Amino acid sequence: MSTSEPLTLKDVHCVNEVVIDRGPSPYTVQLDVYIDENRITCAVGDGLVIATPTGSTAYNLAAGGSILETNTHCICLTPLAPHSLSFRPIILPGSCSIRIEKVRDGRNSGWVALDGANRFRLADGESICISGS
Repeated sequence: MSTSEPLTLKDVHCVNEVVIDRGPSPYTVQLDVYIDENRITCAVGDGLVIATPTGSTAYNLAAGGSILETNTHCICLTPLAPHSLSFRPIILPGSCSIRIEKVRDGRNSGWVALDGANRFRLADGESICISGS
């Protein structure tokens, strides 16, 4: 049996977006969403897109997110195929910190892609922190 060490990424800059999705699993992924360490929801669905203003016209727009003016200091949080009528895209100030934690449900992992590349697994209980730069 092999064990892996936690992956720690620091000071990684994304031009367009961070996507957390269900990967190859046919099941929904459950992600706890924290804004400035305040839990706002448990997103259940295919995942989330956290987009910069530059990336707002790419995957974010295709997922139903807002188009942001490129010189604004904000972040767009857009659910992918949400299993909820009440969780819609959110525009957040660029000064906030966003933490997405994979809920411990034992069903499937989340998968993170940074600007459509650098894909890695997000296991139960693991999280990723995102903030403006």
